[in-house]
Amino acid sequence: MKKYLPEQKILYVFSTFAVLALILAVLPPITTNSVAGAGIFALIFLFFGLVGTKFSYAQLEYDTFTIRFLLFSRKTVKVEDLKSIKYLPTWRFQKSLKSIYIDYEGQTWWPLELKNSMYLEETLVEVVKDLKRQNPSIQIDEKVQELLRKYESSSL
Repeated sequence: MKKYLPEQKILYVFSTFAVLALILAVLPPITTNSVAGAGIFALIFLFFGLVGTKFSYAQLEYDTFTIRFLLFSRKTVKVEDLKSIKYLPTWRFQKSLKSIYIDYEGQTWWPLELKNSMYLEETLVEVVKDLKRQNPSIQIDEKVQELLRKYESSSL
């Protein structure tokens, strides 16, 4: 079993917002509701930061690949059912944020997705290499090949 964990920077980002919201909570309030609102805002960011880094992962176990996002979303697919891997922009307006999209047999809606805003590029490369090692018939696009070449000298 191999587990791929998200980058800890997610926790830092959410914690920063939580601290800012706590600061707003202790400043003189504009209204009584603003203190409660800022406190709740801080707790929500802290919760998603902690949960996002501790309970989100990708996992390759024997012949299955699993992606879990937070506590709510989990998708498990057999490695032999994986068809292709693409490295595309996550959002249309922000081209630097990209995701690995994994198409699989029996896919009904969205492909499996690993975002480079959550996982280091090195981790994404490791996932691609491990999946390709187990299922050589997986097709990879030119952008994935560029990503692999970028890190081919490293020993992942």
